[in-house]
Amino acid sequence: MQALYSAGLHTHSSLLNSFLNFKRKAVAQSATAFLFFMIFCSVAQAQTLSTDEKIEVLGLAAQSTNVISVAVDGQFTLQELEQANKVKQAGISDDYIVYILINKIKLSEEDIAKTKGHISSGLSESIVKKSLYEKQRFDKPISANTNEQKVIKVEKEKPTSSLITFKNRIGVGFGGVMAVENFASSNPKNAHAGYARGGVYVGFNYAHYFFNFFGISLSAQYTHNFFDELTFANQVKQAYEDQGLDIRSSTVTSSGWNVFHFAIGPNFFIPFNQRNTAGLEFKLNGGLATVYTPKIVSSAFTYNNDQAKITQNSNYQFTGIIDAGIGFRFLAGSKTYMMINMDYLYTEISGVKVTAVAYANNQFADSNQFKMNQVVNNVLIGFSIGGRF
Repeated sequence: MQALYSAGLHTHSSLLNSFLNFKRKAVAQSATAFLFFMIFCSVAQAQTLSTDEKIEVLGLAAQSTNVISVAVDGQFTLQELEQANKVKQAGISDDYIVYILINKIKLSEEDIAKTKGHISSGLSESIVKKSLYEKQRFDKPISANTNEQKVIKVEKEKPTSSLITFKNRIGVGFGGVMAVENFASSNPKNAHAGYARGGVYVGFNYAHYFFNFFGISLSAQYTHNFFDELTFANQVKQAYEDQGLDIRSSTVTSSGWNVFHFAIGPNFFIPFNQRNTAGLEFKLNGGLATVYTPKIVSSAFTYNNDQAKITQNSNYQFTGIIDAGIGFRFLAGSKTYMMINMDYLYTEISGVKVTAVAYANNQFADSNQFKMNQVVNNVLIGFSIGGRF
């Protein structure tokens, strides 16, 4: 009986051990299968999306080209892009969306609402981004002892997420003109005096940048200088009086100096800040110009009401021109820029044939043809407004 009991107990024990071993093996196999399933899900979730898939996902929320460009250039999961759409739909700007993507910040619905509240309350961008940086990550958990590293990383990545690029810009400009050197002289003893006064200009300008701070620019511009009519009239009166005539009055009218030019050359930009929103722009352009000499009509009247009239016709010449300039350029909107600029224009004409005809009491008296040589140089101070694309 004891032997039978022992045999039965041994058999029962063996069966129990076999059952337990089977159960442990099944549990282990189940755990292994579950682990592989979780890994598979994780890998599937983190699988790299194609460019078309990224564009399609982000297009659901009408994301900007800036956000799409960042997503296409980086490695982001579907979950990250869907979160970016939620942030966009919450009304949060592109700068923050790009920052969230680059730093792989994981946000809950509550986090998104809080971030929108921070922005609406007027908190600075650096504070809002610091708050975002303290959130969880898609790629790794955040350490509680990395405050110093976080601040450094925020400051380091801030310019990258909000850098403004100028691939192309186009605009219009206008302003004042100031004649300089001999061109501005009204001295009758100066053979190169141009009798030019101040004036106005209007123009078109375009620039294409090969790099963010270097490119090529071109401009098409019209410049007008008024003629110093008052000084010239007094000198005409004096010339007649020197010949013994009693002149009661003398008047002069003129079309002034007119220049049309087209120029092209290198363009440089030196930013004032890391975001590239403001800075100094330099250009050194060369091109072609058409210079029109002034038409001048002078009339002198004696006390006997006799009239002496001289008409000098206008002529033109094609010539070269140099346009060197500096401007302070700054953003006035996401796609709009403004610029305060100062340019120096230099051109000259040589051997331009001009005819002067004299009349006495409206009767032809004499005519003379001469060749005009003149350096035409101006300083322009103006304002430009345009767009970038």
